[in-house]
Amino acid sequence: MAKKILFLLFVILTFFGFNTHFLFSDEGETYYIFVMEGCPHCAKVESFINTSGINKKFNIKILDITKSSSNAELFRTMCNERAAECGGVPTLIYKDKVISGDTPIIEYFQSLGYKGIDWNKWIVIGLVGGAGFFIVGIIVLSIIKK
Repeated sequence: MAKKILFLLFVILTFFGFNTHFLFSDEGETYYIFVMEGCPHCAKVESFINTSGINKKFNIKILDITKSSSNAELFRTMCNERAAECGGVPTLIYKDKVISGDTPIIEYFQSLGYKGIDWNKWIVIGLVGGAGFFIVGIIVLSIIKK
């Protein structure tokens, strides 16, 4: 019975060792940026997003509140859900964060290094961790077989 438990533990640890990057994923999370046509601050944020390549790393939706009543309603609803005052645009809403103004939004994305999670780093960590668990598992299995 102990052998089965150790083997199962080995398999689980090896799997998580190889796949640790999934534990830190923001995949599927959406960054909502509410803008308004003719707003120079909104244009600055949109330009930053398009030229920095950040829109390739994150799921960013830019929604113009003047072109669609549903966008305006979503803006009000999301602000109310977070008990935040969203008086102007541009405004970034992500999870529980509400950030207004061009400079604060740009600085927020810059603080993420334009790329958020460095997948290459997490894949290497996962592979090294997985290899470590694999080696430990082989040692454990060799001890069990004795």
